[in-house]
Amino acid sequence: MVRSDTFSLSGAECVVALCQLGFAVVRREVGATLLGRAGHVVVVPDRLVLPASALDGILSAADVSYGALLRVLDDLPTQPELTVLAP
Repeated sequence: MVRSDTFSLSGAECVVALCQLGFAVVRREVGATLLGRAGHVVVVPDRLVLPASALDGILSAADVSYGALLRVLDDLPTQPELTVLAP
C-alpha cells in the first residue's frame, strides 16, 4: 500500500487527477476547489503541497484508492494548467 506521506502533491495536481477519474469542478472558492461525482463531494485546498492528512481525507471522501490516483498522476504533467479547471 502506498502512503500519502511518501510523495508530494499540490492541490492543483489533485484536482486535475480527480477530474481524470470522473469528478467535475462544481465551483472554485478562495482557497479551495469543490468537485463532485455520483454523490461524492470533495473539497481540495489550494495548497502548494497537500499535507498527508488532507490527501488521506480527500481520497477517502472521493472513494479513490492511492493506486488509482498514482496511475492517473503517472500520465499527467507535473504542473497542470489551472485555466482548464474553471467550471
